[in-house]
Amino acid sequence: MKTLIIPLLVCMNIALSAQYQIGLIPRVSPDRSLSEVVGYTKIDIAYGSPKTNGRAIFGELVPYGEVWRAGANNATTIELSHDVLINDEPLAAGEYGFFVIPRKDADWTIIFNSNSKQWGSFRYADSTDVLRIDVAATPNTHVESLRYSMEAVNTETANFFLDWAQARLALTIQVDNLKIISELVEARVAKQSVNTSWVVYLQGAEYLVGQERYIDQALNWLNTSEELYEEVKEWRKEYYPQEYVLAHLYWVKAQALALQEDVAEAKVYVEKLKGLGDVADQFLDLELIDSW
Repeated sequence: MKTLIIPLLVCMNIALSAQYQIGLIPRVSPDRSLSEVVGYTKIDIAYGSPKTNGRAIFGELVPYGEVWRAGANNATTIELSHDVLINDEPLAAGEYGFFVIPRKDADWTIIFNSNSKQWGSFRYADSTDVLRIDVAATPNTHVESLRYSMEAVNTETANFFLDWAQARLALTIQVDNLKIISELVEARVAKQSVNTSWVVYLQGAEYLVGQERYIDQALNWLNTSEELYEEVKEWRKEYYPQEYVLAHLYWVKAQALALQEDVAEAKVYVEKLKGLGDVADQFLDLELIDSW
């Protein structure tokens, strides 16, 4: 009989182990995630969200001066699709473990670690840290469940928050939109023929003009677009009519010049646009022109 009991217990242990591995039992601290897109940059956060449950958190459950997983369960992770600045410090695109060292009456340390696949902080090693930033924790109204949040300020900046118990940590994330869109434009131009590459430069410029940022670069692309248009030999029927796209080019350039306060030249391009006939009516904004 004893020889039967031992294998039975072994089988039960294996079954129980498998039960945990396949996640039959919901985690007490549920897994959460959020995503934000800043310009062209996607930012993903994955974390476990513990509750305070009436406990004292910082200085007790989460000791001061020790590395904390900044959540529960697996290490918190942050994934970046492009290079960014975190509080003006550079961080390359990639996935990172995100850790925090809380401190009493002193700045807390935020850590981005290259090991993003680990349980908690038990295998954390400072030798694989990529970036450390010291920030002040600010007092907060009570937050029962730990949460992360992001708030895009514009196409180049987002505010990033960690809130739990009576504490808030805040970081600023900045992206280099001009670098990213320049790389995108050049990569797409490389795949286009001379008959369509002028449109890629136009579209890149339109984005910058719409944001009212980097107008010098926008005008460079618009000038290149005009030059390439002169080399167009054929226009495929499935595209928009060629005159429509040319009208678009003239209108975007007029706006760019107006943003540079070169109103006289802007109105030259308005007249060029009008010279294209009825298609001009789809672009002309008389109120905007009057404001110049």
